[in-house]
Amino acid sequence: MRLIFCHKEQLKLLLMKTFIGILTSILILSGNSWATVRTVSNDPAGGAQHATLQAAYTAAAAGDTLLLEGTGLNYSLSEFWAKNLVVVGIGFNPQKQNPRRSQIQYAWNAGGVAMFGINTNAGGSKFYGIEFTGNYGGNTTIQLYSTTNNILFEDCKFNFMVNFANISANNWVFRNCIFDFNNGFNVNVNGTTALISNVLFSNCVFDGYIEGSSNLNVNLTFDHCLFLNTTTTTFSNLQFATISNSIFMNGFPCCGATNSVFNNNLSRIAGTFPPSGTGNSGTGNISGSDPTFTSYSVGTLYATTNNYQLLPGSPAIGMGTGGSDIGVHGGGSGFSRFGEVLHTPIVRAVNIQNTSVAPNGTLNVNVNITKPNDN
Repeated sequence: MRLIFCHKEQLKLLLMKTFIGILTSILILSGNSWATVRTVSNDPAGGAQHATLQAAYTAAAAGDTLLLEGTGLNYSLSEFWAKNLVVVGIGFNPQKQNPRRSQIQYAWNAGGVAMFGINTNAGGSKFYGIEFTGNYGGNTTIQLYSTTNNILFEDCKFNFMVNFANISANNWVFRNCIFDFNNGFNVNVNGTTALISNVLFSNCVFDGYIEGSSNLNVNLTFDHCLFLNTTTTTFSNLQFATISNSIFMNGFPCCGATNSVFNNNLSRIAGTFPPSGTGNSGTGNISGSDPTFTSYSVGTLYATTNNYQLLPGSPAIGMGTGGSDIGVHGGGSGFSRFGEVLHTPIVRAVNIQNTSVAPNGTLNVNVNITKPNDN
């Protein structure tokens, strides 16, 4: 790399632009068909095509991809999310030099509203590796505002509740996600007329509980999940759910679900499967048995330092559907406690080798780029 100027801020800006360009090129060469790729960084030093999520969102057309640099600073908008876009961040626990997460707060007015609102035209959107930090009314991060279908969240983290709020939705998928609202609502599907169907939570970790509000028009599936809530409530007034291959670590799901199916689950706390509740059924469940995680303290909620992989001899090994392991590392979704997006390479470190560079001199930079962690 040849340089004419070597001022510190110019150098930083040049390097950022260079490596974002490298990452974009790798994405294109990898065969990901994501239309126009737009880079976004709200770091004051710049380095991307767009300095704000708002600017990138405004410029984007349906099908475009927004690459959000991990800066640790909240990205925000001034409107509902109403475009079919792909959004790619760094993940909820990236293992890299100076790790900073891609965080979306979303604030659409000056009245302090801070959550991510989704409208109909957002159908088809995909979010990878984003931490949603907004908090409206003390408990809501994601709010559905009109009937919206076909939404994907993968390797994302939600600091407060995902609220369907009396609105119909179909074909939503949450894969390898963390729901980190401690012992509070993690998901709310309230309403008596809203049709919420084909909503899948695959290989997700929950710190709180699922509120069904006795909605009769709900079809939720929880597969290979981990429930860490330390209260007695895991499901509240939830109907017509399917819960399979999941681990209940700190409390038995004794009540709160009706007309639901429990297959091949494990509870560390003893209880009777299927749990009490009208119309519940299920087979292949295990109760009163510790799954023995690699690193975890009983009674604690989600933490990045925990390792939820099963130790040899665990009663959850091979006891799931089709001989899969029970828990978040079972099945085929590729859960990783690092939450790194499996579609993109990770720039682990950038180290400048020179102590100084003369005009027209050579800058030696060592860049470590690897595939994402997948364990």
